[in-house]
Amino acid sequence: MDSPTFAFDVHMHIIPLQHACLSSFVELARERGGQEVFALASAKDYIAKGVLSGKGDVFNLLNAMERTPADEIALYEDDLCGAFGDGTLAPVLDENGVHIDGDGKHLSYEYLVLCPQIMDFNADVPLSVRYKDAPRHDLFKQAVQILDGIAEYRQAHPKSRVIVRPFIGINPLLYEPDFIRRLLETCFGKKSGWNPRREKVLADWKLVGSRRAGQFDETHLPYRNAFAGIKLYPPMGFDPYPDDAAQREKTEILFSFCEEHGVPLVTHCDDQGFRTVSLEDSFRYTSPERWERVLAAHPRLYVDFAHFGQQYYKGLGPDKERSLPQKLLDMMTGAVASWHEQILRLMDTYPHVYSDFSFSGTKTDCWKWLRQVLDDSNGEARCRYAHRLLFGTDWPLCLTKIPGALEYWRAFADGPLSAEQCHLMLSENPQNFLFR
Repeated sequence: MDSPTFAFDVHMHIIPLQHACLSSFVELARERGGQEVFALASAKDYIAKGVLSGKGDVFNLLNAMERTPADEIALYEDDLCGAFGDGTLAPVLDENGVHIDGDGKHLSYEYLVLCPQIMDFNADVPLSVRYKDAPRHDLFKQAVQILDGIAEYRQAHPKSRVIVRPFIGINPLLYEPDFIRRLLETCFGKKSGWNPRREKVLADWKLVGSRRAGQFDETHLPYRNAFAGIKLYPPMGFDPYPDDAAQREKTEILFSFCEEHGVPLVTHCDDQGFRTVSLEDSFRYTSPERWERVLAAHPRLYVDFAHFGQQYYKGLGPDKERSLPQKLLDMMTGAVASWHEQILRLMDTYPHVYSDFSFSGTKTDCWKWLRQVLDDSNGEARCRYAHRLLFGTDWPLCLTKIPGALEYWRAFADGPLSAEQCHLMLSENPQNFLFR
């Protein structure tokens, strides 16, 4: 019997509205209003412009986030099945699986695997309002809510061709070393896997700098081996190579475990996003250059640099080291490599560096640009890059720019990439990245 075939969306989200640290995000945006003005003025494609100008489908985004996790999954599935829109776009999903037909492509897969990126929304930001304590976003509780939602969805849709395997988010810098070790062992054991099994965890925990401490109780019941990997998010304060030795020890615990057990990491890598640190720190932590010493120490680490390093600020962001005239000169002369060039350079050096195209594909010419990047590479490099690229949507966050998930998939299917490259990004590369 032939093995089943799978297509993947390696980077999307299930974000119930109550999970997001909106109060902290708004507080810091208000506190650093000048930086937000700079962001809007200097980046014509800045994500917030779609929200603030009324363009895009922000109401669709809110509509999705106000649903339960089970209903968010069902909404995404219905969208790909063509349940919405005016009927002019051909569906890519039906009761038999995924079908990509467009511009000479004819690809079919029996199942669609979704990899929602669960975010660690813990942010200890004092608020300048009556209720000054920022709401606590318990990492395990929110993860279990999503895992329960996945189970609820599966029970309600037993014939669905959709499989859901989430990444759990963590910012290790917020936690004590023992908590990080226990979380990694609880969520992954010796490897990430396909077989969720509910298991009670009773472990002491403590947040660094938090006003609250306690123990896991009966509500902390992670599903063992339910996660496909780990999500990291620099704009909310994760630094892959902290200057402080004690903080760097925490990242070392994470990276050593993931390298040893083959647990893949997805790190946010464009210069916008849900930011709760300064623009300068966000750029510094997010840059692929920040990972060079990490990968030198852990060369077998599996890392997906999400969004292929898209830079909406065109390299003109805050930087203590360079004046604005110097930045302009560096940009014109190519003295400073763009983030996507840095990612390609890391791919040249390390065998398990990948990059996904989530959100980037909201600009339909993204696929034309990617084709040009591959065409401009020599034979050996082109083959290497072709086998390290991943398809993702960033749904529902991509709804700030486009009407729905089907539009994203159809732009990919109808674009200039070859059928072979589409198959690599949709199926072969994700399986090499996620499951060994």
